[in-house]
Amino acid sequence: MQHNAKQPLQKLHNYLNTSIKIMPDFFTVLKERRSVRKFKKKEVPMELIEKIIEAGTWAPSAMNSQPWEFIVVRTPEGRRRIRQIYDEASETAGFYKQNTEFIENATLILALSNTEKILHTLSTAAAIENILLAATAFGLGSVWTCRALRVEKSINELKEFFQIPQKYEIIGIIAIGYPDEKPLAKER
Repeated sequence: MQHNAKQPLQKLHNYLNTSIKIMPDFFTVLKERRSVRKFKKKEVPMELIEKIIEAGTWAPSAMNSQPWEFIVVRTPEGRRRIRQIYDEASETAGFYKQNTEFIENATLILALSNTEKILHTLSTAAAIENILLAATAFGLGSVWTCRALRVEKSINELKEFFQIPQKYEIIGIIAIGYPDEKPLAKER
């Protein structure tokens, strides 16, 4: 059997060509991700939400702790309650008035960390980023919001309404839906 020295190089060349074709798609997703706050009144299938959350679970985590948990909110009463808490927190904290209609037109995901340790908070934030990128890859809009989490009373109300044990920290509220706007990118 004759050994062809070019064969390993050809395999490497084929691999690089394939990888180079994939990489622009990855960077396209990175560059196209935007904070979308306007959604169509169309429900995202639960199977797709589950895939998006799965992407979150593939995030790196400190000491492979995987400290995250996710609560999916799809009911009108759950969405309304989050919107009400969000609006009250904005007023209490003196934030500018924001149109919060997007909360009622989206599937919401509460991203939790199972402790208040900073490394677990950071790990959960990495999972949130994966969720946002996966939503973009599927052609959906998303926004990660923390406004309601800046007021202690709001945090407690969210925990009570969704029966979240006290030891958990809510890291963010993610709204996902079919976008009804396409915000422009800010210069980087």
